[in-house]
Amino acid sequence: MASAAKNFTVDRLTSSIGARIEGIDPRDIDSELATRLREELGRHGVLVFHAPGMTADEQCAFAAHFGSPMGHPVKEFLVGGPDDPISVVENDAEKPPQDDQDFHTDYSFNGEIPDLAVLRPEILPANGGDTIWSSTAAAYRLLSDSYRQILGSMNGVHDAGERFWFEMDRMLGPEQATKARNAFPSVMHPVITAHPVTGEPLLFVNPGYTVSIDGLTAPESRSMLQMLFELLNDSSLHYRHRWHEGDLVMWDEHATVHRGPSDFHPEHRKLTRVTANRRAPRSFVPA
Repeated sequence: MASAAKNFTVDRLTSSIGARIEGIDPRDIDSELATRLREELGRHGVLVFHAPGMTADEQCAFAAHFGSPMGHPVKEFLVGGPDDPISVVENDAEKPPQDDQDFHTDYSFNGEIPDLAVLRPEILPANGGDTIWSSTAAAYRLLSDSYRQILGSMNGVHDAGERFWFEMDRMLGPEQATKARNAFPSVMHPVITAHPVTGEPLLFVNPGYTVSIDGLTAPESRSMLQMLFELLNDSSLHYRHRWHEGDLVMWDEHATVHRGPSDFHPEHRKLTRVTANRRAPRSFVPA
């Protein structure tokens, strides 16, 4: 690859999250360029590329530069081994989306979460169907020192919940969904985690899967989580992506949460996602 191709540009999309990468083709990168892109992902949380005509195999190959592509943990359990790393997110008139998704981190109901994800559109509705990300790094920075100290010793309880198992039932059938549900009980993760690459502190809760805070009474937990979820809903922490043909978006699963509004039914929307690497979130320890 010519060295000139490595002189890419990084244009910030908002003051707190997101950047557009110009000057490279995601299908044509090497390890040095991948390292530089991983650094930019750590800074911005979400990176947007232009990759017209990219195939699912090329998408998988791009993700593999940043770690081993991983399948869905529930499907891996059911098949007893590695799952196809390409996941399809698809809705149409026959399979309507649920009500607007809550912000979530993919698979935080599991003991390990992906490091990053890569998303590519295949079929887009004429209107709607955007994806929104919120920065968990910027959310932590909005907390007072007092709250940082309080939350630093707490663990959140994460559970897949009824909405998730409803989707699994639609995808896998009730027998398989019940089998998987029994294998994935609630797990606990630190409320404040350390980013695995940058080491910076992150607010690691999400309304999609965080159901309580360990050690608090039910009213205390609800009150604390409501405050933290409202923080993630602050629009100053958001990047909203309007999808176009040829887009490719990569995001950091530790440093962001994301959601997709259900504003395109009954039109057809199909996206393919690949996640890479998997690890348990770790507590942030102040220096």
